[in-house]
Amino acid sequence: MQRCDELRRALGIDVRPEAPAFVRPDGSPVSGDLDRWRRAGRLINTSLESNGGMCSSLLQNRHGLVPEETHA
Repeated sequence: MQRCDELRRALGIDVRPEAPAFVRPDGSPVSGDLDRWRRAGRLINTSLESNGGMCSSLLQNRHGLVPEETHA
């Protein structure tokens, strides 16, 4: 909890106990439609993983590297 408060303080986000837990970049509270925000986060995560995989494949092919084993 201390680390979270430190990060919020560094970003200028309210750290009082009564402050909203989830806020937008402008500091306004996230509406009750938290599922929409979570869905967007999952979509961004999938996009980042896909782009990372494509970059790794391109580098392996370009430089003749052996693919690393990944453990899920």
